[in-house]
Amino acid sequence: MSKKHLTVKPHIFTFYHIFSKAFFLLIFPFLQQIFLHPESIWQKVTYTVFNILFIVALIAVICFEYKQIAYLQHHRLITFKKGLFHHNKIFLPTKELTAVSVTRSLILWLAHCCRVYISSSTCFKTRKIELFTGNKSSKQIIDFTTNKSAQHILYKSHFILPTLMALTQSNALAGTLAISVIFKRLATLIGEQLTEIVIDSINIFPHIMATNLPPTFAYSAGIIFAGFTFGLINQTITNANFSSFYNEHFLFVYKGFIKKSILCVNKALANGVLIKQSLLMCIAHIYTVSLLYTGIKEDKNSGVYVPITFGNRLHHYVSAVIPVETSTATITPKKDSIKSYLFTPLIFISIVTIICFRMYDNFKVSFITRFTALVLIPFGILWLWFRLLASKHCGIVAGKSTIKINYHNKLNLMVALVYKSSVTKVVIRQNLWQQIFNKCHLILYICDKKKMSVKVKHLNFCDAVSFLDNINLN
Repeated sequence: MSKKHLTVKPHIFTFYHIFSKAFFLLIFPFLQQIFLHPESIWQKVTYTVFNILFIVALIAVICFEYKQIAYLQHHRLITFKKGLFHHNKIFLPTKELTAVSVTRSLILWLAHCCRVYISSSTCFKTRKIELFTGNKSSKQIIDFTTNKSAQHILYKSHFILPTLMALTQSNALAGTLAISVIFKRLATLIGEQLTEIVIDSINIFPHIMATNLPPTFAYSAGIIFAGFTFGLINQTITNANFSSFYNEHFLFVYKGFIKKSILCVNKALANGVLIKQSLLMCIAHIYTVSLLYTGIKEDKNSGVYVPITFGNRLHHYVSAVIPVETSTATITPKKDSIKSYLFTPLIFISIVTIICFRMYDNFKVSFITRFTALVLIPFGILWLWFRLLASKHCGIVAGKSTIKINYHNKLNLMVALVYKSSVTKVVIRQNLWQQIFNKCHLILYICDKKKMSVKVKHLNFCDAVSFLDNINLN
């Protein structure tokens, strides 16, 4: 590797990637055999020669396509060339690089190959490079981009991380069902039947049914247990050895066991930080911290750089990316807005309770009644409790150069701490009911690879207009 530039050759796996895009062309020889039905020897020879020439031509095009791929990186510019019939030559200034993402799936691991994404973008247009290359070459790209600057540890995971992620990031209703069904029988499952379950783990339903639970309960619990097991395996493969590092200009995220990934983000071009709490994470008082940056939609590498943390460490992880400023203006829902937050879960609990009593009085379906009371009513209570938390959580705090947006999305409490310059559009939305009571939803659109929109609900309309007039989003 030269000190002045870096040249990377595409991996041989690129042949397969190009072929996968042209694989549908092989349907024509099969259609020929199905519809034309060659009968004479001359027809069979003609069709066979034609098919062979067609396949050879396809292979030749793939080879020429592979030969056209060229990657050359200088300290100030990256040049990437590809395409046979449609030539593309991409020039990316290195000072404007947003992110370098290196991913390796199970198939790529077997091929000793990595997929490299490089993006240089603004809020309106993304320029990207996609390259399949070897493990050594992908490391050279990262080292050359970051100038091998000394890295400092920001976060390093513990061995229990995949288990916590599999538990807290599951579906809330599934978690409620798991708690209501399994918790009561936990002592029996762990104590008396643990040995049998381990020995005969292929079919767990008979063991759950052995605890005198109804068949529907047993199969529901078995499905949840199997889902958690597969989720735990996936989290272990994806997030084992999770660690974050940073230097003066870049933030690095390394994670994965077999399915490895490396994310390198330019901190100067990051748009902000997203903090998330699911319903079960609220109970455990833990958080997930992600990086907001304008990147590539096709890149499956997540922007999460702190998967599990507690509140006392949150300020340290956030301030490593974006400054936490004192507030200059604040807007929150008024106290009378709590009725709007609690209206939907109260209606849900009331309907479920009425149906439960009606079924018990009219049909005497005790099992359905117990199932409804055991699952849906506790879930409704959790939903009601979450909405109560959301009413106290939501609001917007503006600083000198940043803006902190507290909102909720489904059953997640979210905090978006972003630069004001990354807010591209603000919308005040009112339905007919809100127009009568002078309420509104404030929607902010933020630069991110997923084109993120943030909605703060049930604000006072006059307060929202006054707040936008007092802060400078330019």
